[in-house]
Amino acid sequence: MEKKSSFTLIELVTVVGVVALLSVTIGVTLMALSPKKLEVQTRKMVSMLSWARELSAAYDDNHDNYFFSFDTTEKEASFYKGSISPANLIKKEHFGLDSFSLDRGGVSVTDLEFKTPYGTTNSSQKTIITLNYKDESAEITIYPDTGFIKWEKT
Repeated sequence: MEKKSSFTLIELVTVVGVVALLSVTIGVTLMALSPKKLEVQTRKMVSMLSWARELSAAYDDNHDNYFFSFDTTEKEASFYKGSISPANLIKKEHFGLDSFSLDRGGVSVTDLEFKTPYGTTNSSQKTIITLNYKDESAEITIYPDTGFIKWEKT
């Protein structure tokens, strides 16, 4: 009589249990990452803004100001030294968000300047950058007199 090789019921139940456990673990992990994306993108933008402010406040022989140009359609921010031109581009960053917008005194804007030597902005009103991802949003506020940058989840 020939002996057939096959899986026992206990082996099949064990394999199904392990696969189910791995599926649940991966699903929970992916769901937990989604809220972190807004925080990561917000921190990335705050980091770029802070870097520009620090550079403008540092001693610079040329007394160059630092500029940001925001493309809200492409969700990109470009960082320039001296003036907004391709030759002066320091860094261009894409943000993986649903949308973001800039507001200064109730008016939509697309640029921001940090002035030498104090790291202040080019406006007398604070600039608010609103970032949106899924059903969450965060606000970055840049104060004109000091260039101070603050962010919070809204």
